[in-house]
Amino acid sequence: MLKITLIVFALLSHITLCAQQLTNMKVTQEVDKVIITYDINTDKVGQTFDIKVECSSDNGKTFLILPQNLSGDLNEVKAGSAKRIVWDVLNERQELIGDEFVFQLIISDINSGTFTDTRDLHVYKWTKIGRQVWMAENLAFKTNNYSWAYNNDESYVIYYGRLYDWETARNVCPIGWHLPSETEWTTLITFLGGESVAGNLLKKISTSQGNTSKDGRENNISFNALLGGYRFDGSSKFYNVGTIGYWWTSSTIDLNQAWYRYLNYSNTDVNRYFSFKKRGFSVRCIRD
Repeated sequence: MLKITLIVFALLSHITLCAQQLTNMKVTQEVDKVIITYDINTDKVGQTFDIKVECSSDNGKTFLILPQNLSGDLNEVKAGSAKRIVWDVLNERQELIGDEFVFQLIISDINSGTFTDTRDLHVYKWTKIGRQVWMAENLAFKTNNYSWAYNNDESYVIYYGRLYDWETARNVCPIGWHLPSETEWTTLITFLGGESVAGNLLKKISTSQGNTSKDGRENNISFNALLGGYRFDGSSKFYNVGTIGYWWTSSTIDLNQAWYRYLNYSNTDVNRYFSFKKRGFSVRCIRD
């Protein structure tokens, strides 16, 4: 076996986020393998990161060595200590001899971003929670029929999005997105700790329309569930903006009723019930 002389001169870190997120980095050599350990800290529930490894042979002036034969904590890494990356050097290189090797870890947040709805060029935020990617705001696309601004007042749309009947809701999401099923909502809620606690993580305080603190506690997962109320079926009456939010699921009870999820500003629960499909509820899309 080829002997590898690897003297680690220093360990640098290039961090694309907060410096406190990547700590306690160490590099050691075990026979013909390089071992990198590190800790990740974050205050966002369910946040994950991708880690990239780069190596310099000129004391950190350039990082031209990009290790490929890597294993360990590299993709979708959650917060925690003693993360470990192994570089199997001999399976990649015939030799690696030097006395001034510097390793660099690049950390990237893969949990949020924006996209543009090509139908009306509206830009939406999205957030990744667990393995799901959700829109981080309510849908605001205006259809020809069966979509409403709360109280028929367009000023509400910028905060709460629009309300849709169920038939419209199941087809209104942008390309690449869809109306989540009851099962997909359950996956989200289970990941956040269950129905009795997830509500406070999903809700966000609103300062719109005079509702300075009715929409629950400030959260740290960027789901931003503002409580947009609903439109009563068969009339133009609207109720509960700022106090209760209702979101359609794609799951049905029968020809006339479908499941929905709702949040109340006064408690921590994520509630589940069913309603007539003609009522106007909010839509929160999930990525295909």
